[in-house]
Amino acid sequence: MNKLSGKIRPSLASNKMFMDKMKSFVWADHLSIEEFEEGWKSVIEEYDLADNDWLIEMYDLRKEWIPAYFNNVEMAGLLRTTSRSESSNFYFQHFQQSGDTLVEFYSKYESAIDKQRYLYAQNNQLSEFVPILPPT
Repeated sequence: MNKLSGKIRPSLASNKMFMDKMKSFVWADHLSIEEFEEGWKSVIEEYDLADNDWLIEMYDLRKEWIPAYFNNVEMAGLLRTTSRSESSNFYFQHFQQSGDTLVEFYSKYESAIDKQRYLYAQNNQLSEFVPILPPT
């Protein structure tokens, strides 16, 4: 969906209402499959996009990327590979630069992993404390 604005008419790409409607049906974790289907079709009809080849292709692949199709999979929200890779890339970009040699990359990678281990251990210790609740 990051490519959406480049695959539709420029007037639609800058139309906030259209973009909000489309995203509300595409990325909503709480929708059922039927609600997604109805929402997608209503947006396609409302904005006359039935002949857009890219949207047709995305719709054909919907069972592979639309969250509504993963509602019955336990913890599916945690398994989005795009989210995981983007998160990892964001984290590691703070430790390395594009011109690093392999040795420099490895050294910085180890530093990043050490920092994650340290933060994990700290959070683990904090989670062992039992909060004292005020009397009710």
